[in-house]
Amino acid sequence: MIVHTLGCFVKVDAAAGKGKTRAQVAALSDGETDLVAPIPQGGGTDPNRFTVAAFRVSADKKTCTCPNGQTTTRVYRQGNGDGLSFRFVAKQCTGCPLWAQCRKDDASPNGHRSVFISDYHSMLRQAHTFNASDEGKALLMAVAKSS
Repeated sequence: MIVHTLGCFVKVDAAAGKGKTRAQVAALSDGETDLVAPIPQGGGTDPNRFTVAAFRVSADKKTCTCPNGQTTTRVYRQGNGDGLSFRFVAKQCTGCPLWAQCRKDDASPNGHRSVFISDYHSMLRQAHTFNASDEGKALLMAVAKSS
């Protein structure tokens, strides 16, 4: 991992861009330090399909709404304790005009769609917003040049 300090920012490579690492740094620095790092692509995420960012989770984390407006209340704590899995059942997806952007070509029409929401989802969304800002882009460029 490459680390550079810059005021209240710590520039790091993608190895430290995960939500759990960002949360640990924030906790250890009492919220005084932000990591500047690319956000790693989620495991198994197909860049041609909807990512977790396309789904909206309620503030109380009891519901999740898909890009087509279907909402599920089927939620389960992930086994490793680092997030929640929301499940959309087949009947919620039947006839959906967004099927191709959401499911694999060979997905069973009788299967469910699961969406994993990390406990660090909101932190990663904030990091994404920062990375897209002019300041974030400049700092990320500096990380790339110094790597």
